[in-house]
Amino acid sequence: KNYIRYGLVTQYYASGAVKSRSTYKKNRLHGAYEAYSEQGQLTEQGTYLAGKKHGLWTVFDADGSKRSETRYNRGEKQ
Repeated sequence: KNYIRYGLVTQYYASGAVKSRSTYKKNRLHGAYEAYSEQGQLTEQGTYLAGKKHGLWTVFDADGSKRSETRYNRGEKQ
């Protein structure tokens, strides 16, 4: 069967730690997205709109400090 993803999807490392949390609408990334290191540290955070990065995206260093911030408009860097 073909399944259509809707809502929150959590992916895990083999160790069981959360790798990412993302939101889907009709099989496309749509909404909040967070990625984590295997140690549980937030590494990336942003929002998708119809499968494309949209709005402010932040990348974090291993110590939790902000490495970079990038704005996107429907997948295009601003």
